[in-house]
Amino acid sequence: MKHLPNILSVVRIGLSFLLLALIKHTTLFLIVYLIIGITDILDGWLARRLQVQSALGAHLDSIGDLAFYCISLYIVFFQMQLKIMNLISMLVLCVFVLKLAALLLTRWKHHIWASMHTIGNKLTGLLLFLLVPLCVITNSLPLIPVGLVIACSYLATFEEMLLILSRNTYDINTKSLLKK
Repeated sequence: MKHLPNILSVVRIGLSFLLLALIKHTTLFLIVYLIIGITDILDGWLARRLQVQSALGAHLDSIGDLAFYCISLYIVFFQMQLKIMNLISMLVLCVFVLKLAALLLTRWKHHIWASMHTIGNKLTGLLLFLLVPLCVITNSLPLIPVGLVIACSYLATFEEMLLILSRNTYDINTKSLLKK
């Protein structure tokens, strides 16, 4: 039972890659997508509930988030063949570069590969999680929800970079600049 949260994280990583094969099968895609969302919530909740939180679990969660976000963006931007405005493409590319910079900054300053589980990062993840099925179901890219996800991504990434630069120790579970 103590390994269940880590198993859920590994399953989420595998299911994220399965989404690539299911893009043309909307119902199956949405079912697997929902399972990914549930496992993302359950792994951390179970780890806290069972008191089996670990560095490995936190890293698996970060890897799962990265795999899921990259695959989700790939599906929306490339597989669905939506006509995307150049500005949106550039903004998303910049967010990706900034997230990569935050990851590299963490590696350089704290000698680990990790992404913080801040409230901003979790909110961005939730918004992206809601956006992808909307795009799949409507076969469109609604500008207001996309703009909201992009804005939240920028704010969360800048907050994470400030946290990395301003703290001497690294706590993957730091919630916000406003909380210790």
